[in-house]
Amino acid sequence: MKEGERAWGSSTASLGFVALGVLALWGTGDLSPLGSVFPRAIGSAMILFAVMDIVWRWFERPREQRPDGSNLRRVALAAIMLLWALLLQAVGFWVTSLAASLLLMLVANHEPWTARRALGYVVSTLAVVTGLYAVFAFGLEVPLPGGILF
Repeated sequence: MKEGERAWGSSTASLGFVALGVLALWGTGDLSPLGSVFPRAIGSAMILFAVMDIVWRWFERPREQRPDGSNLRRVALAAIMLLWALLLQAVGFWVTSLAASLLLMLVANHEPWTARRALGYVVSTLAVVTGLYAVFAFGLEVPLPGGILF
């Protein structure tokens, strides 16, 4: 970004997330009180964080130069998320979510790989995905896709 420019693209994207959050809140009208808790929380959080991002960017001092991101990483991110969504029903929630999370970390990591870092990523990803699976499947009793694997 050049001196004096603002991040209009990011602010526009944040406005889109505000709209998605409003749509999520509006869509909870037909849900039961318990069934609407999660969509309302996510919709509210989307609105809150998107507005915070817009305010942050408005008052942020423009920087002289920011490095451009990698288009290959952006395409890989979209491809991994698309594959996750397409394979979710056939393979199963836990396995596809674990694989997608690990692949996303592989794509997103900019630091040099070490055995310790890789082990930490694998262990923490396994814990987070398994924990979320347990909360949704057993705590909230959300029917998650089982697929051929679990």
